[in-house]
This record gives sequence, C-alpha cells and structure tokens, in this order.
Amino acid sequence: MNSKMLKAVFVGLALTLAVTSNANAGIIYDADVTPGVLFGGGNQNGSFVVNKAWKNNQNNIELGLRAKVPYEETYNSNGAGVYTMNVGAHSKWGAPGAAWNFEFAINLNYDGSDVDRMFEDYLIELSIDLNPSKKKNWLKFDPVASFNDNYVNAGNSIAQNSMNIGWLGQDFDIWTAGLYDFRLRVLDKDTNEVLAGTKMRVNVVPEPSILSLLALGIIGLASRRFIKQ
Repeated sequence: MNSKMLKAVFVGLALTLAVTSNANAGIIYDADVTPGVLFGGGNQNGSFVVNKAWKNNQNNIELGLRAKVPYEETYNSNGAGVYTMNVGAHSKWGAPGAAWNFEFAINLNYDGSDVDRMFEDYLIELSIDLNPSKKKNWLKFDPVASFNDNYVNAGNSIAQNSMNIGWLGQDFDIWTAGLYDFRLRVLDKDTNEVLAGTKMRVNVVPEPSILSLLALGIIGLASRRFIKQ
C-alpha cells in the first residue's frame, strides 16, 4: 500500500472523529429525506446527512446532502457525515465528469403544515469548498436558481438534484485527492438569519495502483504459506 493510500486512510479516520465531535444538534446521518428521492428514476432514498432542527429550533425545514457514485447506489458513508470517493473521471462519460456526484434535497414544509412557503421567500445557499487542502475556497450559490434541471414540486417548496462536481465549471480538478466540504443552508430573506443547515465532507482518495494490488496479492500468498507451515 503506497503512502498516498495510507494517508487517505488516516485522513478518513481523523475526519470521522472531527465530524462526530463537531456534529450540529438535529443532524441525522445516513437518513431518508421527505417525501423521498424525486429526481431522476430509480434513485433510492437514504444515506443523506439530514437536519430538521437547526440549533434545536423546529422551523419545519428539512435539508439533506449526500455523495454518490453515479448510476450506482454506492455512497461509501462512514456514518458520521463523511463520504469516500475515488479521484478521476467516471467510466460512463469521462473527463471533466468526476467519478462522483453530490446530491441535495430541500424541503421548506416537510410536515405539510406550512403550505404557503415558497423558495422566493427565502435565501438558499449551497457552499462548496473547492480547495482540497485545509485552506478554504468557498464557492457559494443558490442551487435552486442555478440548476435548470432540478426537481421542483408544484408548490415550489421542494427541490432536489444530483450534480456531478466536475461539471460546475469552476476549474475543479477531478484528479486531485483531498477533502471537499459542502454546506447547505436556508436563510431568512430579510434578516439573513440561518433557519436551517446541514453539511458533509467528501474524502477523495487515489484508486489502488496496480503495484499496490500486486503487493497485497504477494502478502496474501505469503500469509497462506505461513499458515500452512
């Protein structure tokens, strides 16, 4: 196993401790979103980082984030808000499309009691840290207004989508391993008060090299011989 792979493993362990210790109240890991996954076809619910109670305040807003391998129900979640994905391009479409997507779900009225809520009455902010190192480089935008292929319900209070990180057009390097943070928030349009928020991290790691696989195979053979002796 090479040094990059070992580093990725240790980073993943550190992230687990960091995210768990700094978890916001109300966040539920590997959870479903309400009323289910509505974009595309055949996409399963679950494995979202969901928040329904921002700082213990019940605002009837539900937000969800997750990372996923496109065309697969593969999330590689550690159960504490960190998703591990491979560097490089997806085999179906190639560069600049990355090997993973990020998916978001916004519901301004998840219990059905506030039927008059609509997106134009709020500020929706998705922030993505495009710098894989500890230094932050936040890209902030409104995902409801920015993507023209969102699923949006008739009441204009639910929006969902799955977007490839490589298609953002922000010079994202799909070949660079590192840590990418995502933050989704809903703010009051008049006061900028944060009404709801959730976040996740994507730990992008190098794929095992051929030499690493060969080394693991040799270790496996040696172990079998040792056991036989």
